Amino acid sequence: MNDWGKILVAIDETPASERALRYLGKFAGRIGSSEVCLLHIYPEPEQGLLKDGQSAADYQKGKRSIARKILQKGATLLEGCSVSPEKISRECRMASGKTISQIILQVQEEGGFGTVVVGKRKVSRSDDFLFGSILKSLVHQGESFTLWVVS
Repeated sequence: MNDWGKILVAIDETPASERALRYLGKFAGRIGSSEVCLLHIYPEPEQGLLKDGQSAADYQKGKRSIARKILQKGATLLEGCSVSPEKISRECRMASGKTISQIILQVQEEGGFGTVVVGKRKVSRSDDFLFGSILKSLVHQGESFTLWVVS
């Protein structure tokens, strides 16, 4: 059984992620034993989309630099909600050949996280139909954890 006090939060630079972090902060700051892992996932580069002269290594370096800022902002927000810095970890992964939801589920399983927190984005029905939904995948494919969806 996964530990409900180990909390995985998938974040990016969207307002939905910030809402999820603020909501979590209200609870995690009061539960001293909670451990929070901030997870940022970026897509793997598509060869045709790399900028002129940019290598895959340059792409990853740039994405990891952006991820550090996103993860630091998330940690700062949680610390402002009285979550101890020692209880906050950070992870960045590239979605190599996998979807973002698959990576979230992989990290959840590897870390034994009993709670996963995601922010719900406002997307049109056509976008949701065409591109799928991270949330739908987590609900349908996830097992043995609680999913918090913050909108």
